[in-house]
Amino acid sequence: MQTSFEYLSLHGHELADGTKNLVCIIVSFLFFFQFISFLNVFIVVTREQLLLVLLQVTSQVLGNKVPDKKEDTLGNRLAPALFQTLIVTWIRANLNVVITVDLWDQFVLTLSGLTVWEELIREWAVSN
Repeated sequence: MQTSFEYLSLHGHELADGTKNLVCIIVSFLFFFQFISFLNVFIVVTREQLLLVLLQVTSQVLGNKVPDKKEDTLGNRLAPALFQTLIVTWIRANLNVVITVDLWDQFVLTLSGLTVWEELIREWAVSN
């Protein structure tokens, strides 16, 4: 698992200090989210709520259209970490509990709307 600083250097963008700090905090939170997904301490309802929140955050931050000036967006800087967290967390959850058909449908619907992001395709390929 990468640290947020490693993430920023790998996905290096020249960022203003405030933006860099914001991205660093969000990426740290996403990596923490991945870490806690490996702990098997959640009841099914809690795990489902966490997955729904992650789906909602991902779709709201990225949207279903890549912006014209993608490099200037927060979503661009967070896309690799968001997709990695979403896919890793989803796989891990599926190994621990039965995910409902409705939740799977929501996952497919969300990812289908985000296929315009090449970062999703890359992360999906790495995860499979």
